[in-house]
Amino acid sequence: MLRLFTDVESGCRELTEDKPRVRCWSPIIGYPQVVSHVYIHSAQGLENQDKTGGADPYVIIYCEGKSVKSPIKKDTLKPEFDVSGVFYRRKPRKPITVQIWNSNAVKDQFMGQVMLSGSVKDNKERQIMQLRKQGAQMADEMPGRILLQIVTETQLTAI
Repeated sequence: MLRLFTDVESGCRELTEDKPRVRCWSPIIGYPQVVSHVYIHSAQGLENQDKTGGADPYVIIYCEGKSVKSPIKKDTLKPEFDVSGVFYRRKPRKPITVQIWNSNAVKDQFMGQVMLSGSVKDNKERQIMQLRKQGAQMADEMPGRILLQIVTETQLTAI
């Protein structure tokens, strides 16, 4: 038994299985081939977004239609996100996208992104990656870097 006390909503859920179940439709839609654990530590060197000279950044990890969003870090250009996600991936060649956004009352502003291959052969150590633009200008750099770690395994119970 594990009892957890917090001052805020933690979003904790009970883990009832070690890996996804094989369902009757698994042969049609596919069964996960790999599991990836993406851990976002922090960001640095972000561009000023607010009139007060700071930003209210948050990070979103996208993988095969699923996403994990961090809480908003108020008035900082060096946020400590400490957020992670575990993704069971059916299409391991499809990249994982990590985006940083600035929270605003009306419309959030895009601050940059990185694309991760999530290959089993990738470096499992912490990496500092330069933020890039999205869309057709993806090759262009944006201000800021992100510190992250990704571990991908073929054994679905390894993480």
